[in-house]
Amino acid sequence: MSEPELVTRQAVKGDAPSVAVYSPCLRYRYTLTRVWQPEGRRALFVMLNPSTATEEQNDPTVERCERRARALARDARRRRPGGASERRRHSRRRGLG
Repeated sequence: MSEPELVTRQAVKGDAPSVAVYSPCLRYRYTLTRVWQPEGRRALFVMLNPSTATEEQNDPTVERCERRARALARDARRRRPGGASERRRHSRRRGLG
């Protein structure tokens, strides 16, 4: 006896392609993925409570997760070290070099 096939649905929410994987009955959503910077780093949120978010619409919890992930991506770009010379300059300030 084979297991029932999962249902995958895709949409575009704002600037992010979105993919959701559901149970065959569509009652349970197993994963929800949004990628707004394909070349960027990714964040993974493991959530234990039921969520009503879909591939097209966020619920309040997923909305907060998306805002945090976008903020982390912006911070990561701003704080990327500029190379060895920048690291030396910062270490001299701290009395390390």
